[in-house]
Amino acid sequence: MARPKGDASNLIKRLEAALTVAKPRDVVDTTVMSKIVGMTWRNLLVTHIEPDPGFPIKRRGAEGVAWEFQVVKVLRHMIKRARERMAVNEAAARRAHQLTSFTVPEDPEGPMSIADLSKLADLTIKAQAEKTKQRLHVPAATVRDFLTRYNSTVVGAILGVSQKADPTGDMEPAVRALLDNELRNVAAHVGAQVDTFLKEWSAGL
Repeated sequence: MARPKGDASNLIKRLEAALTVAKPRDVVDTTVMSKIVGMTWRNLLVTHIEPDPGFPIKRRGAEGVAWEFQVVKVLRHMIKRARERMAVNEAAARRAHQLTSFTVPEDPEGPMSIADLSKLADLTIKAQAEKTKQRLHVPAATVRDFLTRYNSTVVGAILGVSQKADPTGDMEPAVRALLDNELRNVAAHVGAQVDTFLKEWSAGL
């Protein structure tokens, strides 16, 4: 079974941007749907549609019958799946960090025994847990995870404003375009602030 590759966050940004201009009544074929999500039809079919029984398909293609997709449903579904993949990857990264982030103190009299290392690790874990319990320490992974989820929620909400404000597409095209452009600018600014903070903060570590 093929699995989606690449940066899920970049895919989410593209899908969310497409969602701001898509309308509930938009129905397209494989060619247009592939262009909207920024991949080939083969990639979309093999890595997203076939492995996912829940992928929304308005009409499945067959000999002499074209595929049909409701754009809004596909975009929302793919955004959901991409966020799920991000959560799994972040959890795996946090666990790997936990398993590898320990310090062995130098001992001028010689290396510590396995028993001493075990006692030291146990004391370190208990001290760290006590700090966390008393809210004196917030793990770096927790901060990164919260800011990533918070940023995704805020950006998604901003980009979805025009869709909620004009679900039937009755707004004047020029006004809708102006609104969408301003919302994208706000979303980009908010996202850039979080990205800058995370990069600077991580560099400090």
